[in-house]
Amino acid sequence: MEFRVLGPLEVSHEGKQVQLGSRKQRAVLAILLLRANQPVSPDVLIDELWGERPPPSAAHTLQAYVSRLRPSFRAAGVEDDRLVTRAAGYVLRVEFGELDLHRVEQLAEDGRRALSAGSPERATAKLSEALSLCSGPPLADLAFDGFARVDAEQLDERRLAVLEDRIEADLAMGKHDLLVAELERLVARHPLRERLRGQLMLALYRGGRQADALKVYRDARDYFVGELGLEPSKPLRELEHSVLRQDDALDLAPAADPPVEVSERQEPAPEPHSRSVLRQTGRRLVLVSLVSVLLLAAAAVASMPIVGSDDSPQLEAVVPNSVAVIDPHTNGVLGGIRVGYSPSTVAFGESAVWVLNGDDGTVSRIDPISKETVRTVAVGGQPSDLAAGAGAVWTVNSANNTVTRIDSQANVVGETIRLPTWGERPPVSFGSGAHIAVGGGSVWVTRLLQHGFVWRIDPKTNAIAATIRLARGAGGDALAVGDDAVWVNGNGGVMRIDTTTYEKTLLNAVEPGGIGDIAVSKGAVWVAGITSGPARDSLWRIDPVGEYATASTAIGAGPAGVAVDGRAIWAVSSVARTLSRVDPTTNRVVSTIPIDGTPHDVTTGAGAVWVTVR
Repeated sequence: MEFRVLGPLEVSHEGKQVQLGSRKQRAVLAILLLRANQPVSPDVLIDELWGERPPPSAAHTLQAYVSRLRPSFRAAGVEDDRLVTRAAGYVLRVEFGELDLHRVEQLAEDGRRALSAGSPERATAKLSEALSLCSGPPLADLAFDGFARVDAEQLDERRLAVLEDRIEADLAMGKHDLLVAELERLVARHPLRERLRGQLMLALYRGGRQADALKVYRDARDYFVGELGLEPSKPLRELEHSVLRQDDALDLAPAADPPVEVSERQEPAPEPHSRSVLRQTGRRLVLVSLVSVLLLAAAAVASMPIVGSDDSPQLEAVVPNSVAVIDPHTNGVLGGIRVGYSPSTVAFGESAVWVLNGDDGTVSRIDPISKETVRTVAVGGQPSDLAAGAGAVWTVNSANNTVTRIDSQANVVGETIRLPTWGERPPVSFGSGAHIAVGGGSVWVTRLLQHGFVWRIDPKTNAIAATIRLARGAGGDALAVGDDAVWVNGNGGVMRIDTTTYEKTLLNAVEPGGIGDIAVSKGAVWVAGITSGPARDSLWRIDPVGEYATASTAIGAGPAGVAVDGRAIWAVSSVARTLSRVDPTTNRVVSTIPIDGTPHDVTTGAGAVWVTVR
């Protein structure tokens, strides 16, 4: 049998779902599951179900709930001795490995042991597998029951500890650049968790962003003092001092030989604790939770391999209606993952790879560890673009001028947001669609109606925070968000919109006949889709400060999607059927990767490059 509490409550046997009945009946099962193999008295169950004021018939009703669960189990082929009555109460028998919570705890323990033993690659694999079993908020379908709120908070606390351990392993593998965005989101969601703030400081520092790392500490201090009247903990203060003096202990250690077996007289290496952050050893600050692996000198400075080991997922060939997976270290195509019909946009965020299947109105969720499509969410209509971040996944539908929010934990469609247009009729459109991006704590949408528009959405309230009207013929084709500006296609160029003042600046130096995509990296804006002039079919580089084009790079006919990963710029050519890797320091193509089928869009994340193929 399989019991699942890390998400909606579910029970299955040999692939067949067990019908669990009413809400209260499901609650009885959940309480017994959380106390598996232990007798639970009727008094405890009544108190959990009804609180201080149970109805007079509570005992009889409880017996009825238990009696109805037994035939539900039998209907699914489950033996009768699973749910039994003892003198001390009811007992639900659960074998080891049948409850997802137990599997997560075992995988997490394996991952922590691997981290302590100096094997961050294995640690990341185990911890990521543990997190993949968390399909949504714990007991999501019972969230309004009193017992569930308390237990769900405890379960989520365990999940966060596993997530922090996985980030620690990723840091030991040198993935600091890829972790920054994830850590920023986590810190915003969990501002009291100092370990996350310390991990973000370390990731920024290792990425050459010392000033940003120190700003994270200042923000933490402002929050703790302002909200709690407390200074940050001593370990976090010591980390700030270590960053200020550029302590060598913060640097990533080089790859070392395999760990030597510890003799009886040697002091065994300490196992990192999920809640510790730093420890002072002699004169040097040592990170126990963040860089304990460095002290063992056994961390490999490489991303976790996607394929090549016995435990790695075996990918299929790249075919139409799939996502091609590229190894950024070898530039090799590792294989494909099947998704829905006519995949267009692909985005990495919210711990997954998300693919918009425009022609069938669905969104595919890919697990970046197992390299499998694990969910397909129907959004309806013909959505034209997708973005992930700010706690959700977002699609925009040109047909009815709406934005759909998808809960990235429960994988269900949430609120639909209608876009205003200053009195213009939404059906009148001269553009091919609408586009959406997440950045600066907001969701941004652009669409070409009779005039171009950019809308700003507050992801906390789903309300329209601003409507920015553009010139006729501007907007609609591409959109990207940087630190302080939104970039869209202008009427004869690229337009910069200040995210604070909404002041618009048109860059006439870039003259695209149609923009395939826009992406923002540190210190540059990249524009693909030039279809006229001497720089036809090129990738333009724009200085975001001076707001002028500094270089153009030929990347093949039909430039489409563009993505950045800190080490390279990746640009798709849909006509040439290639993926170009551009060195951002020289602005030159260093590798051209053939793609079977017609590539459409590209994103990066989880140590891989992902390309949708039609």
